[in-house]
Amino acid sequence: MTMLIDRQVLILQSIVENFITTNQPVGSKQIAQNIDFSSATIRNDMSKLEKEGLIKKTHISSGRVPSEKGYRYYVDYIKKDYELSNSENEKLRQLSGGDIVSENNYLEKNAIVLSDLTDCTAVILAPTKTDRRINKIEVILLSSRSILVILVTNIGEVFQQNYKLDADFTAEDIGEINKLLQSYFYDVDMATAHVMIHGELEKYLKNKVNNYDMIVVALNRLLQK
Repeated sequence: MTMLIDRQVLILQSIVENFITTNQPVGSKQIAQNIDFSSATIRNDMSKLEKEGLIKKTHISSGRVPSEKGYRYYVDYIKKDYELSNSENEKLRQLSGGDIVSENNYLEKNAIVLSDLTDCTAVILAPTKTDRRINKIEVILLSSRSILVILVTNIGEVFQQNYKLDADFTAEDIGEINKLLQSYFYDVDMATAHVMIHGELEKYLKNKVNNYDMIVVALNRLLQK
């Protein structure tokens, strides 16, 4: 937990609440209208809040806006007095206890409940391929003509798929493939991985593994998940 003095807490609270209300970066003069400290003192504390990652600049000469970490601090340690009513808690229980038909269906239900609870328009977006990054991708040889490809993303998704191949592969072949995957694909976003598969992967494997194109096709299909 980031430790802040009382004055810094008030400044962070002012920035968050002003930005929520106006959707405009908040400067020291604006904060000084509501808090009895000089603009110089406020600027100094804003610099400390920025170093802690709680606020950020949108432009060099602009005021500050809350960061994701700043919003989380505000919710966890500043604005703690709000309690959900029984009916609001019931809506959340129904949401968590219902059947999940699909990802889109689940996100749609969340948006409806969030909009109902806040009386605001709610928009929820699923991670895109540029948001989802690869934590692990590995090819496992099940038999000479059968492989299992496993993909784990940074948001905890796990994809795996069996593929039947039209040619024989050895453990050495798969070892060469995994060597490249471990070297080049860790923490790469899914969209970039598509490009790399047809770049670095093919160049590396072309003279290393016979029928390498079959593996490329299998990896490409899994990355389309």
